[in-house]
Amino acid sequence: MNIDSIILEARLALPEAFTIEAEDAHRTVDPIEIEGAERMRAPDVSSELDGEPFEFPAPPDHALLQDAFDVERFYDPTLRPLPGSFEVFSDADHEDASETEAIHRERGFEIFASYVSFRMVHPEGKWGIFYRREGIRRLALLLMRDVKADSTEARRLAYSLLWAHERFHFRFDLGALYDELVLKAPLYNRYSQEVYKKVIFTSECFEESLANRAVSLLSIRGSQVSNSDLTQFVKEFCKNSPPGYCDYDRAPVVMKECLLGQLRSGKSSGRSNSPEREWLASLTRQQCPEYFIGSCTFSAGKFIKCKLGGYIWIVHPFDVDPWPSKPHAHNYDQRQKLNLSSGEIFSLPARKPVGKLRSEELLSIRKEISLRLPNLALPPMAA
Repeated sequence: MNIDSIILEARLALPEAFTIEAEDAHRTVDPIEIEGAERMRAPDVSSELDGEPFEFPAPPDHALLQDAFDVERFYDPTLRPLPGSFEVFSDADHEDASETEAIHRERGFEIFASYVSFRMVHPEGKWGIFYRREGIRRLALLLMRDVKADSTEARRLAYSLLWAHERFHFRFDLGALYDELVLKAPLYNRYSQEVYKKVIFTSECFEESLANRAVSLLSIRGSQVSNSDLTQFVKEFCKNSPPGYCDYDRAPVVMKECLLGQLRSGKSSGRSNSPEREWLASLTRQQCPEYFIGSCTFSAGKFIKCKLGGYIWIVHPFDVDPWPSKPHAHNYDQRQKLNLSSGEIFSLPARKPVGKLRSEELLSIRKEISLRLPNLALPPMAA
């Protein structure tokens, strides 16, 4: 039975599971964007999650990416093209990459792509995974910079990572529907409003933790990039996320018990035992519709950028991380953190000291932060 038939039969059997008065808490795609999104033919891949390989189809069969970047109808002169390789990155490319990491640290995976549930009535009946053109470009820039993929390979890798994350949301949504039909009770909409909406960007958001875990488990064959380099990129990328998203490496059984408990109880503290025998998101064979949003708009962050000595230092005023100072500054391009108390610079992820700002440089950057964020309390200067 295909996914459309499953949804139709479920809607007839349990219509209240498809009724929600409040806005869908999971939805991060504007209805106007949904209306204008282009349906993409799913690539012919041999692929599943939980450790099974993802094989890139060879062009021109990979119609999704051909549509996303090569077809004339998606041309947008305001969107900066990807450079051919990292060696020809412009200053603007470096700045876009750093800014992308900063926004991702604050807002998570959904700045690149989003899953929209089939339970809501959307423009033209559209639901599924919605990829942002600018989101794929931005993530591709990070992959070019950090794993030295060329532009074509970086786009494909970006797509596969986003697919893994958003497909988990689909699997959970569909699995929850089966649970609802067995229990004869609507659960998912209550969970969206009373749990997910409250726990997003906290460590109790197990759905996002498990979605990022799916990304970390994705094994890609047929790529020019080494598995070790890609694994390291994914690890650092997931860790550079808001709470919940960055907690993907917790014990999977515990996360599944907690997410299943949240769904069934409608409470953030809910927990259900033995999820391995009844885990909702094990339903992986159904296809999920995929769409492409051609707009070049991209999310904004709440950080500030300070330029010093040719480098960009980014300060997140609401960052919960207290190391190496609270607040501190990030140089995403160089994989470094700056202690705003002592001026010490540390490499990431090793956390090894690699340098120190001169006193006048530290005072200069602190002054700029205070001018732009006068209410942000800076740590006292080290003696």
